[in-house]
Amino acid sequence: LAGFWTGGFVQAPFNTRIVRRSNALQEWAYGRRFRYSETMSLGKSMAAPILAAAVTGTVAGTIGLGNKYFDRLPRRLV
Repeated sequence: LAGFWTGGFVQAPFNTRIVRRSNALQEWAYGRRFRYSETMSLGKSMAAPILAAAVTGTVAGTIGLGNKYFDRLPRRLV
């Protein structure tokens, strides 16, 4: 993604664990030093850095707060 701004992906914390566990269950098919991370491309526009910060902040806030506060939101907003 050379030249593109990237931000955190909502499912990344879950997908990363699944991919790493799958590698272990397959007797390290990709090797023991296998590294996996997941991001979302946000483009090259002038607004991309702002969007990247907003998306990453939202993902981090959601993970940090957990379901404790988001369970209180009406289901139509989630």
